Amino acid sequence: MKPKKQAYAFLIPDTGAFVSGGNLYNRHLIDALRELGHPIYESAQPEGLPEGVPMLTDTLLAPTLPPALAKQSGLIVHHLQSLHPPAGWKGADWFREKEWPWLRHFGWYLATSPYTADYLQGRDVSKPIEVIEPALKQLPVVQDKTAHPIQAIVVANVVERKGILPLLNAWAAAPPEGVVLSLAGNQDMEPAYAKQCLSVVEKLEGVHYLGTLTQEALQAAYARSNLLISAAYIETYGMALQEAAAAGLPILAYAGGNVPNHVDAGRNGELCPSHTEIVSWLNKWATQPETFKPYLEHARALAPNRQRLWADAAAQFEAIKIQR
Repeated sequence: MKPKKQAYAFLIPDTGAFVSGGNLYNRHLIDALRELGHPIYESAQPEGLPEGVPMLTDTLLAPTLPPALAKQSGLIVHHLQSLHPPAGWKGADWFREKEWPWLRHFGWYLATSPYTADYLQGRDVSKPIEVIEPALKQLPVVQDKTAHPIQAIVVANVVERKGILPLLNAWAAAPPEGVVLSLAGNQDMEPAYAKQCLSVVEKLEGVHYLGTLTQEALQAAYARSNLLISAAYIETYGMALQEAAAAGLPILAYAGGNVPNHVDAGRNGELCPSHTEIVSWLNKWATQPETFKPYLEHARALAPNRQRLWADAAAQFEAIKIQR
């Protein structure tokens, strides 16, 4: 008789309420642990979870968790606002005044990238930090791509920190001839910002908004594309970059947060200090397709190195000595 698997409790938002990197991470990790035979409890309310079971809490629900309960829980560290603070704030001040008062109570931390782990350690977080990066639900089919025309895709919710508006404005200032750009992501999280972005999209030739895509539709969109663009000011991980790299797409990205860990500059993509430079690369590749072709070749060759399934992430989670 096989030994009974360890049960876990997850205090998380409803993962079906909206599409986000954090919700996808939670859902896929939980599903993969269940596939391995672990009993999993999940709720958006602490009272909905059993006592005596190792617990993990999502960042969105962490600030209101009583300190005594937080001490018994791990914190799944998705996005921290101090990484991209509101106007008028410095990141260090926001962390100290707005995040550390509740973050410090947790017993241990589950970071979704080495970048996030380094960020916490750089702020003198002394409790254990484990890193389990996101993975893939299924392995993509890596296809040969042609260098012309460029068919680029941005996969990001239409929110300010994803840098959509400055990318569109840079595009409007120097439209890349013959380039097609598709935007895929939720427009409901910051409606005023999304409305502003979509009003610009309507005026730009070659730019299309696809809305929120199912996983199947997203994979089809990757298959139609030959370039991923990331305009985000900060990515704590960058699941779309991982998916694109695994599918053999080159990446043209604003160099924020964990993004450089996905891009081998000069080989499978380029890192840019501004949105204007992103568009400059598009203009170069559009008019000189021979300069884009090596990126396609390198991206295809590197794709197998980026292909890791959620079953692998769950096995890594099993090896963690849960702090209780």
